[in-house]
Amino acid sequence: MALTNQPFLPLYVQDWISNTKLKMISIESHGLLINLMCVMHKEKDYGTITLINKFNKTDNKTSNFSAQLSCILPFNSENIEKSIDELIEINILNFKGDKLICRRMVRDAEKSNNKAKSGSKGGSKKSSNRNKGKSDVDFARESATTSATLSLPLRGSESVARAANENATEHETLLFNKQTKKTKDKFSDFDSETLYPVETLASVYSEDKKLLSAVSKTTGLSEDGIKSFLPEFVLHLNAEGRGKEKSSEFARYFRNKYAASKSNNYTTATQRASADFKWKWSGQATKSGNRREYEADKKNFGQFKFETLKTPNGNE
Repeated sequence: MALTNQPFLPLYVQDWISNTKLKMISIESHGLLINLMCVMHKEKDYGTITLINKFNKTDNKTSNFSAQLSCILPFNSENIEKSIDELIEINILNFKGDKLICRRMVRDAEKSNNKAKSGSKGGSKKSSNRNKGKSDVDFARESATTSATLSLPLRGSESVARAANENATEHETLLFNKQTKKTKDKFSDFDSETLYPVETLASVYSEDKKLLSAVSKTTGLSEDGIKSFLPEFVLHLNAEGRGKEKSSEFARYFRNKYAASKSNNYTTATQRASADFKWKWSGQATKSGNRREYEADKKNFGQFKFETLKTPNGNE
């Protein structure tokens, strides 16, 4: 892929930080250089900016380019002119005819193009070797696969990127399933030091009866309630950029922070339907619930004419 087509700017951080030439220029010139590199990154002739005729008014190339660049960059022409002179002085920028060039970017583009050409030649040779001895049926199958791929309704770079991400995710999932096929029965089977997709961890977590029972006792939530929170928890982790986690961290965070925060105000429909207690106090309508809820309200509101209406061993 040509560097121009990439959505990011190849910036070699260590080279930038350790470049002794850059240490000699002003902070304004640093800022201009980054902006110029972004503009040059999108140019057809990578690493260059071509002077437009209407700005070619004087014999001073720096002044002409400064007037042009001030129309597309958030700097005035005087500051741009001063910084360009400074960058040319240390040989980071140069003039080449009607172009302003960044030599490092031009070299990077040449290397990228040479690698692409070499890769293309190598790929063609390998393809030719693979095709030897193939039957008409093999070619027909490959052609059908290619046609199906080309018929996908992709429009624009965003759709292409999305399709590429989906294919990469599917490949990663298949590879992961192949590698962990024997370790999916129980949550404790996961290696505690390996990062796994949180969707996979949640899936195994929800089927581990022993684990669900232990968490239920810790949080006071029913096992069904715990399982119902897992999809929401996965979305929460993905939103935080934590698409992969260690199994130990996943379990600890879910039990101690996420599930526990729900336990005080969550009671499943099943629990409410089979509530063993009913009670009320002055100014409060009749409530029903389990022993934990009953005891909590009795402790907090016992002084307000608290009245027990039903217990497991009694009637209303």
